[in-house]
Amino acid sequence: MNFVTRVRKMATAFISHATEDHEVAERICNFLEERGIRCWIAPRDVRPGHRYGEEIVNAIENANAVILILSESANVSKFVEREIERAVNYGKPTLPVRVREVQPSRSLELFISDAHWIDAWKPPMEQYLDRLADSIRSLSPDAGDSVERPPDGTRLPRKKEPNFGKRFTIGLLLLVMVAVAGGAAWWFWKRSTPVSPLPKNPPAAVNPSPVATPAPESLLSTAATSTPEEAPSPTVAATPALALSPNERSATPQPSPSPTPLPTVTPSPVEATPPPEMNRSVADVLKALGNLEGMARYNALRQQERRLPAEISVDDLLALTRGTSRRSDAIQILFARLPSPLAVDVVLKVLGSTSGMERYGLLRLLAQRLPSEISVDQLLDLINNTSRRIDAIGALFSRLPSPLAVAEMLRVLGSTSGMERYGLIRLFAQRLPEKISVDELLAITSNTSRRSDAIELLFQRLPNPLPVEEVLRILGSTSGMERYGLIRLFAQRLPTEISVDQLLALINNTSRRNDAIKLLSKCLHNPLSVAEMLSVLGSSSGMERYNLIRILASRAPKNLSDKDLSALVQGSSRPKDAAEFLKGK
Repeated sequence: MNFVTRVRKMATAFISHATEDHEVAERICNFLEERGIRCWIAPRDVRPGHRYGEEIVNAIENANAVILILSESANVSKFVEREIERAVNYGKPTLPVRVREVQPSRSLELFISDAHWIDAWKPPMEQYLDRLADSIRSLSPDAGDSVERPPDGTRLPRKKEPNFGKRFTIGLLLLVMVAVAGGAAWWFWKRSTPVSPLPKNPPAAVNPSPVATPAPESLLSTAATSTPEEAPSPTVAATPALALSPNERSATPQPSPSPTPLPTVTPSPVEATPPPEMNRSVADVLKALGNLEGMARYNALRQQERRLPAEISVDDLLALTRGTSRRSDAIQILFARLPSPLAVDVVLKVLGSTSGMERYGLLRLLAQRLPSEISVDQLLDLINNTSRRIDAIGALFSRLPSPLAVAEMLRVLGSTSGMERYGLIRLFAQRLPEKISVDELLAITSNTSRRSDAIELLFQRLPNPLPVEEVLRILGSTSGMERYGLIRLFAQRLPTEISVDQLLALINNTSRRNDAIKLLSKCLHNPLSVAEMLSVLGSSSGMERYNLIRILASRAPKNLSDKDLSALVQGSSRPKDAAEFLKGK
């Protein structure tokens, strides 16, 4: 037997995201599913025992739209690139949602250059997502219809709709049936309605001056419990008015209405929803939340939020958000009601044991409520276990004292290295004292990437002039272009006179050796001895030796002998021209 299941169609979306953006992708997924849009997101929807790639391709093929979570991580993710390529191949509309202020990589730009982006990096993200939900619904115009689908999930061919003639005939038959049923009902109702029959035993005499007689007790009790349609007529005579014939009713004077009011007819009680009460106490809202947890508590908190007072304490905040999922979003909803400023220890209570991106998001939010100045110890407590550490420090940087002691800066740098350390050095360079020592410079720039750039940031704070021994400590074991760049930087900080030995130590292992010697030659004493010139020329030859002779010629001793000239120009290209330079001609 071929069983067929009735399935309700929904707008569907495939969410393509990098692993690093899984948390924000889940937030977007939850938002859309709360609004009736079914989302497919990995790894949640990958069925156990099925191939990962096959599941993803099937999900893309069956989706109405593909959502791209665009960030730095997505730009470098090969999996995201392949998913978007498949989406374009299947003709699926791609909706980029930028959760970071970045431009798409070249490979992604190829696929989404003509797509309309949704920028959602400014909190709260949800304010931008209604537009995303509307876009997805518009891409699925038949969402909400029902289709028949067999148990294996395949779609059956759409049934052919009856033509207009058949629909008209069916409608006409239905109208005739309704008319017949209505006529029969009216006829039975008419027959069952009494037409003022004369009483079998009419009263012997009618009192010409009737006195108001209270209604029988049984009648009052009936009126009190009946519905308004069944309530007895408010006639004061003992005999109901329907018991008289029309002539008797006209002959009988009508009494004035009784001053005694009729019994109040109480309708069946209906539970009415009271209007929302504004500015209820936190205790009342907590009572309404009860023992709810997870998403149920989060959704209830969103509904009850408008009933809270204009200002709540941090203890109230913690009680309201305890046990909720999406805690960061819940805190953001209540954030405007917190007092300002908040003491650092109070902010630490709110952060609790959070870590990673959750702590970073809360820290950025709560930074607006911190005091105008915090200590380095407080900064370190706040950024503990957070991700995006540089950005977290940047959010709090303006609240640190200025100038900041080098020892305090080193505590913030901690064990950082590479580009992270370089980024922090750039951030703190303007907070340091006007003068720092070479030891402090070396401690700050230790283990950083782009070391030459980091040293250049702090260069103006070094003593002037700087002894050659100190410059050599800064140069360290650098070589090639890095060493040449530092020599160019420190040439202006050297003493007015240096020895040839010091010059040779400075230019050791540098690239562009002639240019380095030219920078430092102005600090050499004048004149140089032939032996000192030969030391600088070293084993150079060809055009390099010829150019060095031109650089050193102004410092050559006068009246050089032929033997000295021959030793100096040996190995040089253009020896005659070199000799002429040395003679001063």
